[in-house]
Amino acid sequence: GVADAFDPRVLYDPYGQRWIFSAGAGESSANAAILIGVSQSSDPTAGWSLYRIPVDPSGANWGDYPTLGFNKNWIVVQANLFSVSGGVFVSSVIWAFNKADLYAGGTGKYTVLKPNSGFTQLPATTYDPNLLTMYLLESSSSGSAKLRLDTITGAVGSEVLTTGVAYPIGSSAWQSFSPTLNF
Repeated sequence: GVADAFDPRVLYDPYGQRWIFSAGAGESSANAAILIGVSQSSDPTAGWSLYRIPVDPSGANWGDYPTLGFNKNWIVVQANLFSVSGGVFVSSVIWAFNKADLYAGGTGKYTVLKPNSGFTQLPATTYDPNLLTMYLLESSSSGSAKLRLDTITGAVGSEVLTTGVAYPIGSSAWQSFSPTLNF
């Protein structure tokens, strides 16, 4: 079992009529995992398919602040990896789960995508049932009001992550952490 789940997220997919849940587990631990579950129907009290994905099979890193989104093809979870020893930021990692497999109660098929840079990319919650591209957005520079847009495209099981497809810039800078009086 999992005794220490953290940073839970829940979404509802109105087209697939499923609830989607994710969380991190094993904070600062070599046994860290991403937890993901999908309801077996539109009723979240009527059963779930649950999956536990090791963050780092070598046990050197754990995943913090997992984010969650979905589109037509994928359920996407992103986490920031930190070293178990010393707690130093290592990288971002993205799991693109095969949505059809999870909805069918399958084996939990996914592809691991490792961007060259990034921190807390937020996968979109896509309410267009035909949109094939998964978009992820992150704060690129709060001081210059710059965001970074990444995409996941391609066939399920052969996903392609493209970072920096666009860099929208706001009209004024914002402060990233509390206390803030902006954005």
